[in-house]
Amino acid sequence: MTSFDITSMASLKKHAGSKLGKALGVVMKGVEPGGIFGDSEWDKNSSRQWTIKVSSDNQKTIEKNVGEKIVGKKLDIILLDKKIRFLQSGLRTAASGVGLPDAKTTEMQENASMWIIKRAINDNKKYTKWQDITKDGKYRELVELYPDVDDVWLKALWAQNNKMYTEYGSSHFSEWSRDKGFMDFITELVKVKHGISRKDNWNPADIWMVNNQTAQENLLKKACEGKHPSIMKLNEVMKKQFKTKKVVGVSLKKISGKVAKWEEVNVDDVVFEGTDYNLEIEKIRMVLTPKSNTDDRFGTQDTVVLIHDKGGSFKFKFQIKNNSGSKPGNQKVEGTIPSAAAARAGKAPQEFIRPLFKEYGMTFQNEWKEYPQSPVEFMKEFDKHYKRFESIHSKVECGIPKTKKAFKAAFLNSWADKSDSVKGIPQDKLMQIHFISDLYKMNKEKMEDCITDLVFLSMKQGPRFGPFGKLY
Repeated sequence: MTSFDITSMASLKKHAGSKLGKALGVVMKGVEPGGIFGDSEWDKNSSRQWTIKVSSDNQKTIEKNVGEKIVGKKLDIILLDKKIRFLQSGLRTAASGVGLPDAKTTEMQENASMWIIKRAINDNKKYTKWQDITKDGKYRELVELYPDVDDVWLKALWAQNNKMYTEYGSSHFSEWSRDKGFMDFITELVKVKHGISRKDNWNPADIWMVNNQTAQENLLKKACEGKHPSIMKLNEVMKKQFKTKKVVGVSLKKISGKVAKWEEVNVDDVVFEGTDYNLEIEKIRMVLTPKSNTDDRFGTQDTVVLIHDKGGSFKFKFQIKNNSGSKPGNQKVEGTIPSAAAARAGKAPQEFIRPLFKEYGMTFQNEWKEYPQSPVEFMKEFDKHYKRFESIHSKVECGIPKTKKAFKAAFLNSWADKSDSVKGIPQDKLMQIHFISDLYKMNKEKMEDCITDLVFLSMKQGPRFGPFGKLY
């Protein structure tokens, strides 16, 4: 039996005992925290091999320390007559700073969250401190779902457990779903009836808590009857299900602090209670200056739009940036609430954003192939692009003067740089200039309406989107 729940060097040494622990400290000198998962079921008095899972980088550090070679994903050594295996972990823990989580890790983390929330609600289980999770009689179930769970994630799970105990501790749900059951049902329903190929573009819930699943699914099917079913009608039915605790979708975000927060989205008609609905631009950063004195690349690839409500109590940040990253591509409009930057709001879905641009009379086309692909093409269309830049120069922080000479030099230098050219960054900047210039062609009221709609789309808020709770 194995249980990889020793997640710190100090705990590992303590479990090993005085002599072996000291030797282990020498062997593992220089390993990074967050990438250690020791088997707590191993007994120092046993002849059984002790397996310690480690990250790839930590395994390489140990390899250098001991002078042995990694074979496959295993590094076996004998230490004070004890057989020890350092096994490369197949997971990456984002919270520990080891890159972004892969799909398998995300699945395990979300299943772990669902388990801890279910313990809070269905089992009425609340932990006094995060360490108490490991003392839970059912802790093995959590480890089976997420074998590489570490201290960082245990703290996050503890925060989730406490918050959901407070919000739903007196409730009970008969069905819980992440990738089957109700999740499969609702994903297929909105795809077939409403043409929404990516469920998260309509409702970003990662898990669902449901009571009487068959009855609730029948109500939702009925809401989608007819040749031209309305997504808003479906949303209204789901709002009632959410409020009566029949169907509750939960969007899991990175915990924003020691205490988790819970926010109900699209459940009530009022979205920004106590503020003016219309939002306005506070500042736009569009860097057109070189990266450095010796580097002609643009300083940044994106354009940042800072927004606030007229009272100043609500702040929002948009990042307009290439969607593909390393090659020419269309622009994504992604939002963040600065007060909770860890819980990114998300991208405004293209299915909704294109009709929105058309609705507001924008000529901006989010099609990178419609923009110059070379400096020659750029110079042929120079006047058109410069005119757009000229119209917004006083409204953006760009770092260059409003002259044709400066504008031309900035883009020709970027195209001359291989890195910028390959990634399509000159096109990105021209697309961003076009987008911002279209915004400022609108009158003040219309522009504020457009920006407000973009915020709603990015936050998945408004009548087009389904109700969900955000745990962050």
